[in-house]
Amino acid sequence: MASEGRFTLYSLEDGEEHVADVLAEYTAGDMKGVKAKLRLGTRAVYVDPEEVRHPVVKVPYGGILGIGKNGDAVMIQCPKVTTMLKGGKVGPSEKLTIKGDAHQIKLAWERPDRFIEKLTALLTAFTEGVPYTLPDPATDYSRINFHTEPILLELTVMKMIPLRQIRAKIMLTHKALYLQCCESLTGAALQRTPMEAVLQCARRKRFYRDVAVELLLEGEVLKLGFNTETECSQFWNIITTKTNVPILRASAVESMTRRWVNRTISTYEYLMSINWAAGRSLNDLSQYPVMPWVIADYTSPHLDLDSAATYRDLSRPVGALDEARLAAFRMRKRESGEPYLYGTHYSTPCYVTYYLLRQHPEWMLLMHNGKYDKGARLFHSLPQTWDNVTRLPNDVKEVLPEFYNGVGAFLTSSDLNLGWVSKDPPVKVPDSVTLPPWASSPKDFVTKNRAALESEYVSERIHQWLDLVFGVASRGAAAEARDNLFHPMTYESYLSEDGVDFESPAVQAQLTEFGQCPAQVFTRPHPKRAPLATPDGSAPKLGARTEAHCELTADLQPPQAPSGLAASRSGMAMSGEDLCARRSDSSASPSFNPGMLNSSFGGLQASFGRQGTSTGCDFATTALPPPSIEAGLDVECMHSAAACAAAAAVAAPEGWLLRDIEAAHAAAASTPNLEIPDLTADQVDLVFVGGHAGQLPIVDATHGTRLRALQVGTETVTCVAVAESQPRVVVAGAADGAVYCYDFAAGRLEDRVETGAPAVAAVALDPSGGRLASTGPSGVRVWSVRDDASLHGVVQEWGEPAGGACWEPAGAWLAYGCEDGVRVVDPRVARGAPKYTVEVGFTKSCMFMDDAPTLLCVAASGLCALDLRAGAALWCNSREEYLPHAVARAPSTLWAATGHTIHGYDPSNGAPVTSYIPTRTPIQGLTALQGGRGSLVLVTHHNKRTYLQQLRAQGGAY
Repeated sequence: MASEGRFTLYSLEDGEEHVADVLAEYTAGDMKGVKAKLRLGTRAVYVDPEEVRHPVVKVPYGGILGIGKNGDAVMIQCPKVTTMLKGGKVGPSEKLTIKGDAHQIKLAWERPDRFIEKLTALLTAFTEGVPYTLPDPATDYSRINFHTEPILLELTVMKMIPLRQIRAKIMLTHKALYLQCCESLTGAALQRTPMEAVLQCARRKRFYRDVAVELLLEGEVLKLGFNTETECSQFWNIITTKTNVPILRASAVESMTRRWVNRTISTYEYLMSINWAAGRSLNDLSQYPVMPWVIADYTSPHLDLDSAATYRDLSRPVGALDEARLAAFRMRKRESGEPYLYGTHYSTPCYVTYYLLRQHPEWMLLMHNGKYDKGARLFHSLPQTWDNVTRLPNDVKEVLPEFYNGVGAFLTSSDLNLGWVSKDPPVKVPDSVTLPPWASSPKDFVTKNRAALESEYVSERIHQWLDLVFGVASRGAAAEARDNLFHPMTYESYLSEDGVDFESPAVQAQLTEFGQCPAQVFTRPHPKRAPLATPDGSAPKLGARTEAHCELTADLQPPQAPSGLAASRSGMAMSGEDLCARRSDSSASPSFNPGMLNSSFGGLQASFGRQGTSTGCDFATTALPPPSIEAGLDVECMHSAAACAAAAAVAAPEGWLLRDIEAAHAAAASTPNLEIPDLTADQVDLVFVGGHAGQLPIVDATHGTRLRALQVGTETVTCVAVAESQPRVVVAGAADGAVYCYDFAAGRLEDRVETGAPAVAAVALDPSGGRLASTGPSGVRVWSVRDDASLHGVVQEWGEPAGGACWEPAGAWLAYGCEDGVRVVDPRVARGAPKYTVEVGFTKSCMFMDDAPTLLCVAASGLCALDLRAGAALWCNSREEYLPHAVARAPSTLWAATGHTIHGYDPSNGAPVTSYIPTRTPIQGLTALQGGRGSLVLVTHHNKRTYLQQLRAQGGAY
């Protein structure tokens, strides 16, 4: 069995860098002629055998007694080595003495003299304590078109992942970010990230200095560390002024708080958002997101969420939960004269690795020099851990987001061999954490813990905990009054201390190990949540919770782990309103996709002014302002930082249930009541949403989940269509002027054809699925569609520029919008004259009503219903500026969008029925989907974002 991928950056020592790999045959002790890769580090040589049955052998430079040659073999004298990763399993390393103390290495390609020279240089640098200078790899410029993409900035940076930094080169253009890692273990190929794929950008701190930037991408979170604040500011200035990348703004936290207070997002989502606003990140274990202990009962057989005794006191920090222990803390503070109560913190890298030991054992092994901590100190029992944090004098830790989301993977593992809790009597550390009696499984624990977090008891009190961690009681006199004072080094104010050398490794190690308090987000007491309404007006039960606020998704993963490490996909997912700002010439506020949180958690930062500056909001800001910010950037763009695939519910008329799934951009199409093997377990309503970079996500609108994404080219998908008679086939038009036909059930691209237009404006399949119409600046084309979903060729063509298009319900006529109105043509007549023409000015989109002679269109004169035979408008609503591709009908209401608002009209006369605002982000398109189970789903398109809002019928109406 091959061992490819078992050796990763986490196999190196803490602070060690990987230099190069060499192929060789290795002989030492019981290993004879073993084919292996010699991985040269700055502190040791690692022998990584091809066969996984052999362990990785670490030959430390500190133990090498001599290096020489024996014929064509290199000989290394080192009697004491360390073995690890035996059988490919992550686990503690073992010390070993080699018989004869000689290691024979026969190199496959490298000359022995050259290898000895390289190894001697590394050994000398290690012995003398001099940093080994790694050469930069040759930069791959082949993918950059210098004529269209001049390089604006080129720097060497650090790509930051949990407990590790990867040296990398970046090239920044106005179109893309290019990154090339100087590290073969993670892949040294040049990576191109289009600016359209950057969903948000935020300044970040490292050791309290503004030398990092975090980019939220579709599928991962990229955190870059810079050598100096000047370099970081150069990057920030270019990416925020020369590109259209959205940046995080302070004003959005106020909006997010308002939405939580009004119960339109869950407590979990809100806490994750505030964590991100305060600079917490999965990429940095010293600033990992912090969540509160909520449940205080870990001994009862049943969990009673309606009992106040079940819950922890959220008005106090963990260290003050036990009166006797708090008295001891106060006495120690008085006697020592120190300005703090707690010598330990509530969030440190050690606590993160403690909780996530079973999910990421390599993190603890790295921090403990290849060993696990003593068994008695490992995370082995939830009741015991709660007892420790409320009783022991050196344990005041809070918990992690994983306690409230996912299936509880951090609570279970297999065959990690974690050691002994005690040897007398003998008690092994269990593979799975001991749960409280009321939890039947790890998933059940997380589900009940989440229910407690969303309970009415917590809703009424969590604002007090927010004051302690992120608000007015987190610092100064208010913190002292609330028994909430930690070591001075954990606060950013430590930055102003005289004589503190932040370049010192010792100071940096202290800052990392002590933990760091989040940036202060609120400067006034946090508001309470609005009371939960009950049908009879009575007080709600303590365990009551807002509907749809307890959906769980996959377990969190660290963003952008290197190849061979635990898989990861994204950063902190967000939902809700916007927390970004675009340049003033942008027409919309882009946001990023919370659906990418089927995996992990990314986040938000709301700090762009210096501490103490006025922002007009009720929270302080702590990061440096972005240089050269233009006027007009104050566009709200908030996402809850929920690591949850389902986004937050948004405000809507009473009686409507809305569930948001954020997917991508552009247009959508649906096929109701469909069952696809290997994709859906039962019949569901599927929605196909166009996206950037050729992405075409498939969303299960029945259950509110994203299933997978198709890849149709590399440009933005501008329009999508599905035929009722062939629901397996989806047709997409793209910004490259091509039409793509995809059999999504088979996972196969069936055809791609050029339309002759620079971009496709619309695609429409006739009801039989046998003909496809495409429109664009070069005109209208009708294609014949074969049974296998390939396109046979153009059968009709009209040369005038066209916008939206639609087929008459029987498939006899095709209507399209043009410069002066609407044309209705008969595709059976070759290039025939229009059957009907109605001049209503420039027409953006159109759709047939149930009775074919009536056509609805969005035109220069407004929203109009046209009688085609009479050539006149039945009615026209010109009071609003209706958006292109933003009109839909289902089932008895006409829906149209203007700006931020969705309007409902009576299609018979155009009379207004209802209206609502789904989000503060401007709407760019709208699709109404009649589900297979009688539900109605409105799909609203925003820049880089799509909401699926499921409406529930009330009294026969929606």
